[in-house]
Amino acid sequence: MNTQPKWSESNVPSAATIVAPEVGEYAQLAKELKNASPLEIMDKALEKFGNDIAIAFR
Repeated sequence: MNTQPKWSESNVPSAATIVAPEVGEYAQLAKELKNASPLEIMDKALEKFGNDIAIAFR
């Protein structure tokens, strides 16, 4: 018996379709954060994406 769900690509939206900011928005953000500290970058990411962000530390 196959217990695996039948998923197709149409059932699972990609992250790009969920949060798809304009390229110019990221370019501006990159300029703003060019000399930012890691803490400032994390604060901005949490401000922008809230609970929809996953952060991994290595």
